[in-house]
Amino acid sequence: MMLGEDFNRARSAWLYPQIPLQHFWRAVGFFILLFIFFTFLQGLFALLVFGIGLGGDLKVFAASAQGLQLGGVGSAVTDPQVTLLLKAMLIGMFPAGLGTAVLSLYCAQFGLPKRMGHLPMEWPKFGVLGWVALIISFLVFMAIVFNLLFVALGIDPMTYSTSAQGLADDKSNAGMVEKTLADLAHDPRLFFLAVPGAVLGAPLAEELIFRGALFAGLVQSRLGRPGAVIITAGLWALGHAGAAPWMFVGVIFLMGLILGVLLLRFGTIWVTIACHTAWNAVTTLIMFSTGSHS
Repeated sequence: MMLGEDFNRARSAWLYPQIPLQHFWRAVGFFILLFIFFTFLQGLFALLVFGIGLGGDLKVFAASAQGLQLGGVGSAVTDPQVTLLLKAMLIGMFPAGLGTAVLSLYCAQFGLPKRMGHLPMEWPKFGVLGWVALIISFLVFMAIVFNLLFVALGIDPMTYSTSAQGLADDKSNAGMVEKTLADLAHDPRLFFLAVPGAVLGAPLAEELIFRGALFAGLVQSRLGRPGAVIITAGLWALGHAGAAPWMFVGVIFLMGLILGVLLLRFGTIWVTIACHTAWNAVTTLIMFSTGSHS
């Protein structure tokens, strides 16, 4: 009983709702709408932070909007304006995530049955021990998966670590987000402005978009539960491809599979939001630590 009623029920049953929550094509439409909306909001708030808060050159922002490559795996970003832009984009993620969450919940009501659907947002009946067991188990399992993937491919994980050089490190294969967080360690004020976006804004928006609206439509389609888990994990991973190395995209895909199974097992998005948030919190702290002490 210390784990909680739903935690114990999930040991022997899949708690995801059996009734249809969303029509397939309506879910796809909401997914596209929410993804575009989140991207737009992040760009808008990044523009405000970059131009007003950080005093950046708006020509740099305009150039990036036209397809300027801000860097990739193994590349170094040394232009101060581009560095500011990347930091502004991280800071803009929090208000963008909150705005997208609100729109997600609004869209969710136009579902099934009787055109008034919902997302599985019921707060799980977990005890404190249940939450602790869930989150720690998820973090440990993901750490094992992460390391086993590198071992299986014969890749040294240290080549993907960050350093105090942050964005200027051309030897690290880490993604732009990881390098930006490490770079922000030199400016704690900006770092703590970026933390809410990385730790809460991104998980909240991404879980409601991928394992919320889209999942609800896929799970009742011909694709079924396995298809819903695989497709949402794949699309979620591909959504990170522009800013993360392919190794990280692979890890994100595997994480998406695990989060999809947890959603089916426990029947509520709060479980995936909590696990996603915990993972981002741990990795963000690691980036801050390496950027501060390397």
